[in-house]
Amino acid sequence: MVGSNNWAVSGSKTATGSPILCNDPHLNTTLPSIWYAIHLNGPDVNVMGVSLPGAPGVIIGFTDSVAWGITNAQRDLVDWYRITFKDKQCNQYLLDGKWKDVTKRVEKINVRDHGTFTDTVSYTKWGPIPFDNNFRPHDGLRDYAFRWIAHDPSLELLTFYRLNRAKNYNDYMRALDYFSSPAQNFAFASVSGDIAIRVQGKFPVRRKDEGKFLLDGSKSSDGWQAFIPFDQNVMSKNPSRGFVSSANQYPADDSYPYYITATSYEAYRNRRINDVLTKLSEITVRDMMSLQNDNYNLKASESLPVFLQSIDRSGLLQNSPDTALNTEAVKEAYAILKSWDYVNNKDSEGAAYYEAWWDHLMPMLWDELNNKDLDLIRPTTYNTIRLIKEYPRLDFFSIARDTVQGGNLQDMLTRSFLAAVASVEQWKKENKKSKVRWADYKDTYIQHLARIEALSAHVQHGGSRNSVNASSRTHGPSWRMVVSLEKSGIKAYGVYPGGQSGNPGSVHYMDMLEHWSNGKYFNLSFPHRPDDMKDHVYFSTELNPKNK
Repeated sequence: MVGSNNWAVSGSKTATGSPILCNDPHLNTTLPSIWYAIHLNGPDVNVMGVSLPGAPGVIIGFTDSVAWGITNAQRDLVDWYRITFKDKQCNQYLLDGKWKDVTKRVEKINVRDHGTFTDTVSYTKWGPIPFDNNFRPHDGLRDYAFRWIAHDPSLELLTFYRLNRAKNYNDYMRALDYFSSPAQNFAFASVSGDIAIRVQGKFPVRRKDEGKFLLDGSKSSDGWQAFIPFDQNVMSKNPSRGFVSSANQYPADDSYPYYITATSYEAYRNRRINDVLTKLSEITVRDMMSLQNDNYNLKASESLPVFLQSIDRSGLLQNSPDTALNTEAVKEAYAILKSWDYVNNKDSEGAAYYEAWWDHLMPMLWDELNNKDLDLIRPTTYNTIRLIKEYPRLDFFSIARDTVQGGNLQDMLTRSFLAAVASVEQWKKENKKSKVRWADYKDTYIQHLARIEALSAHVQHGGSRNSVNASSRTHGPSWRMVVSLEKSGIKAYGVYPGGQSGNPGSVHYMDMLEHWSNGKYFNLSFPHRPDDMKDHVYFSTELNPKNK
């Protein structure tokens, strides 16, 4: 997963004086598409946007009066509890000094051509036990119960039912009160001029560091004691800076009274978005399209100069992992990186070399953690770069079982650089290319859900995991939407990597794919009366981002 973005800009910063809301949720890019565009019009509803197959309403979209968009809130809503069973039969477990009965649920799974598979799942106060003596008994989480907020009853569909009929900020706030999980950042804007964002979900009130470690399932005191009241979730309305935004980053400052934790938070896209929005004024729809398609790599700008300065240029070839590596290839790669503008555009060679370098460097830096006896994960990208800058002599910055005397960070940067060049040269040879364009190297792949190659597509697309246009090979902006909430009538634009039809024989199976890959948008024409919907063309005049 590479992330999602949403933001809303106040009319005080736009050319029209009306708010603009933008959303691009980043998910696996597939055919048929995850989303399909939909317009619902009835006596009490007029809403347009995108929905998921089977969902009774619009999930991301706009009405005559408001617009909203969502991103993942990245909160830790799972805990694991060690269960103490009475005996090997595992029918009773210890809780607060007493033996409690385990609840057994028989799950029947029908398998084509193989009859019915029966699985018995044990449930405790804390939730199900995924791993036991019958399933992956050697897993480190055997006999641990899985406490997950999504197992609690909830009414998320009512949130979207109400958002589809929302007229103002108060309607938006009341709608979110029904949303429990998975936690989302709901950005909002209205024709009346309000903008807002609310981190909505059902969050346990955690003690500091609670949830980072395994818990004792024999004590109720180790369980969640309360939940944060919805009206105390992180939120912002009409801030003085003139915009709200989210990109899966840490959601609050030190003044927020509740403990917030997750596996990791995004560290680059959110800063790039905020920096651009802070500097812009007289903002137009095209400006916002350009920001959604922004390929600037802040991570590279903060790390590559340090990498280039730190490597041993005199020893590049001597430390080569590939004795056949051409001297000119190494010099060319270094020169390309030295002059790179940190933008992962389609034609960029520097982007390809940088990403290849990072992919070789990260495993070398943290090879000591590749130990099955260690339940540890690598530090985040942001913290890794920070450690390189501030603690270059860190003990971890030597290759495990290194036979080279004095292996250090400089050696690792040099080796990983040469390994990256070697891998790019091999890629060139295999693909019969004289240059390594980023779009070719990344090879954005829109895969059919059944993994049928003939029904999948390869497209030319820029971006990176750390760009606002967050994109990896099979993951990226699953829907781009820009909505200008003007009093004279809402203007909306959107595109997604596929088409309205799930039938590969239809001309609409992937007819938006080329526009999506080139950063183009369609005008989402929004009729207001049922009579206007007959023979209506919803996707009309295409619009390009500024400077495209």
